[in-house]
Amino acid sequence: MAMARSRGRAATEDVVTWGLADAGGDSSAVAPLLAEGVVQVCGNEGAFAATKANGSVVTWGRAPSGGDSSAVAPLLAEDVVQVCGSHRALAAIKANGRVVTWGDADAGGDSSAVAPLLANSVVQVCGNDGAFAAIKGNGSVVTWGRAAYGGDSSAVAPFLAEGVVQVRRSSGAFAAIKVSGSVVTWGYASRGGDSSAVAPLLTEGVVQVCGNQRAFAAIKANGSVVSWGDADAGGDSSAVAGLLAEGVVLVCGNGDAFAAIRANGRVVTWGNADNGGDSSGVAPLLVEGVIQVCGNPYAFAAIKANGSVVTWGYALYGGNSSAVAPLLAEGVVQANGSVVTWGLAERGGDSSAVAPLLAEGIADWSHKVQNNVLAGSPYSRKVLSVLRFRRIPYRWITRGSLDDKGLQDAAGPPLLPNVIFDDGESVADSTPIIKRLELQFPDRKVHPSHAGLAFLNSLLEDYADEWHTKHMFHYRWWFKPDIIKGGRMLPMFYSHSMPDAQYRGFEKLVIERQTQRVVAVTGSNEITAPVIEESYKCLISVLNDHFSSGTRFLFGDRPSSADFALFGQLTQLALFDPTPSDLTEERAPRVVGYTMFMEDMSGMDVTDVGWDIRISSTLKAILAEAGRFYAPWMVANAAAVAQGAKEVRATLEGKLFVASSFPYQAKCLRWLREEYAALSAEACAYVDEALDGTGFRVMFEKDPSSAVDHSRL
Repeated sequence: MAMARSRGRAATEDVVTWGLADAGGDSSAVAPLLAEGVVQVCGNEGAFAATKANGSVVTWGRAPSGGDSSAVAPLLAEDVVQVCGSHRALAAIKANGRVVTWGDADAGGDSSAVAPLLANSVVQVCGNDGAFAAIKGNGSVVTWGRAAYGGDSSAVAPFLAEGVVQVRRSSGAFAAIKVSGSVVTWGYASRGGDSSAVAPLLTEGVVQVCGNQRAFAAIKANGSVVSWGDADAGGDSSAVAGLLAEGVVLVCGNGDAFAAIRANGRVVTWGNADNGGDSSGVAPLLVEGVIQVCGNPYAFAAIKANGSVVTWGYALYGGNSSAVAPLLAEGVVQANGSVVTWGLAERGGDSSAVAPLLAEGIADWSHKVQNNVLAGSPYSRKVLSVLRFRRIPYRWITRGSLDDKGLQDAAGPPLLPNVIFDDGESVADSTPIIKRLELQFPDRKVHPSHAGLAFLNSLLEDYADEWHTKHMFHYRWWFKPDIIKGGRMLPMFYSHSMPDAQYRGFEKLVIERQTQRVVAVTGSNEITAPVIEESYKCLISVLNDHFSSGTRFLFGDRPSSADFALFGQLTQLALFDPTPSDLTEERAPRVVGYTMFMEDMSGMDVTDVGWDIRISSTLKAILAEAGRFYAPWMVANAAAVAQGAKEVRATLEGKLFVASSFPYQAKCLRWLREEYAALSAEACAYVDEALDGTGFRVMFEKDPSSAVDHSRL
């Protein structure tokens, strides 16, 4: 094993290597080619490949593992955007989506059998110990390499023909997440290729999958974890099931164990005890504040919010970091651009030979990569504004655009925003993204510190995401001027230089798809249109009154995630779509100003004092407006979902509202009820007083189908 790190920025990047010389630790043979312009380095068990800013690739290390790429050198001279490795082979994606492979032929270095399928449109490649799986732009999957390792996916081919958004690997199997949130597995059964034992839990709601050598763990939208594969390697998580039932935001795997981070920063481990599945020796240090976990085959290292590092697992391989403990007490990750190493010397634990080169200036490519649908997506705009306000470095890439090549795996459905974090994991959906950001970054948080106010924030954020979005979809796809503008302009967010024929086809597709979707998803129809429009007019009226009282945001002079949720929808309603923007400008000009101001608040100074826990009359009016339609709708929808009904018929303020049932919103209600039930007596009293008379009581009455008592309100 060897290590490689890049130093510097952009075109000045060079590469430093150390560790086993023949496995890539010695890069002297290609040193001149690595002296500048390197933007990505990828390694397998015996070789490395560096992608340069000009799109060329440089390889070194063991020739049979891909260190020698001379056979495909002409294809690697330009336009490469990403390289991925299997155990002994490498695969490069080019700008046109073509895949080039080299290295051990049996392990995927020879892809000639599927070459026509890899000639274009590939957007992601994942490799395990003996095979590769590639996702194409249409959501289909192509596999090659050793059949038993997943190179042959014919047994599940119908499930991989479309709709796949992410593929993960164990050493001998693959797991694919589909747009529906379901999971498909294939390859060695004992390494997670057979998920039949947990199949009912993998039919929907999965947002992330992580693999170790012999098992997989999946995080669901409700924060629960499902595991399968070799029981001793973490496929059986029953010993910690209670800690994995909710609140998990990230899972990391090493050789034979898993480590999960909960929303409060607590770490839960399971699997092979010696390799890190047992973290009891450092348990007090993992109770809170952990923001990232990284594993090698035998140990884990966790970074805490204060910049310190905690290690556990096989001591020789890095589980014991006592020799460098003073250097890991604060300031990680690379606050000054230096690198600290420990563990087995010949595997990279001893970097003394290159220490001067690692003392500073190591490139931090941990900038958050947000891969969004387009600027016309309110949820993407919500996340973008949060990143700006919190001053978190990021790269914004529009999914499906010319720049959407060579990205790391993106979680969740393609119509949701996602952020790929510095540990390589991708989190989908705006609310989980913001929760993860709150966990990882201590400054300028958007969740109030006051428990009662934090709950009101959750309530109004969900209102904006699940009801206020009905306003946006309805106005955009119900009125002819808005339909015309939406069809004409939304394709431009993908590319303003596409050929005319493609543009016209895109325009037609957008209009046809979205005008059908507004009925199915939003519930816009002749019956519901008056309710949706009245609701929007009343919302902007009470918001305008709130701002006219001198208050800048919902809860005082500091923005919360609920503000950003409102902002996301208002970017379209108040600033883009003609019918609602004219309406908003006429009736609520302060709402237009609020929306424009929130676009970029990176220059705004904030303190905790900015959050006002007092419930003003104008905030009470906003809560009352939210409680009028949103609260009874959420309850009626949840009841319909529980009964298996496809349609919801509800009476909202004496008005009939008929729409399709929505399982995700039923889950949202359950999560809000659980959050309410967990409040302390003091926080609960605060919330009860704030919501008294607002119409929210119906959301928190005792649910006979649940063990949780919501009747305190």
